Amino acid sequence: MLALLCAACGGVLNPPIPTPRPSPTIPPTPTGLPTTPTPVPEAWVKNHRIAEMWSGPASDRTAISFGQTSNTFCAFRIDKTEDDARIYVYNPYADGRFWIDVEAVGPVVPPERRRGPKPPDQNCAEAIYDPRIGTPVTSTPTMSTPVTTSTPATPSTLAGTSTPGRTSTPTATATSAR
Repeated sequence: MLALLCAACGGVLNPPIPTPRPSPTIPPTPTGLPTTPTPVPEAWVKNHRIAEMWSGPASDRTAISFGQTSNTFCAFRIDKTEDDARIYVYNPYADGRFWIDVEAVGPVVPPERRRGPKPPDQNCAEAIYDPRIGTPVTSTPTMSTPVTTSTPATPSTLAGTSTPGRTSTPTATATSAR
């Protein structure tokens, strides 16, 4: 009977369980995705002497002078460097562009951004002025002596002057928050 059972099962009573084999992985075919160019970081210069602001490159014989920079060490962002004698720059103070002599400027880190109005009576600056950024510098009164009265503080008590009927005279000092 055992022989008959073995013949019916193919000769094996407990066949081994096959071990799973990993199927070979095929690396993905590279797709023709367009490459994005790496952005070029902004380059900045400052003038180390009063310099002419030009309408065109040195090779343009019809270029005219817009005048001179009002100060030294004004910050300009380089927009073009196609001419050997002049570079095309962006002036953040005036929100305009012009050509400036290469020998009048030198490379610098990007300028500081400051909050507030631009200084008057000039055509360029060493910083970028923007009223929308930063925190304004303000004077904040601080109490050097705690108020010990139950009556509300008034301008006269904050200024350190006494008012009839009040016993405390706190003094205020102004500090500059920076």
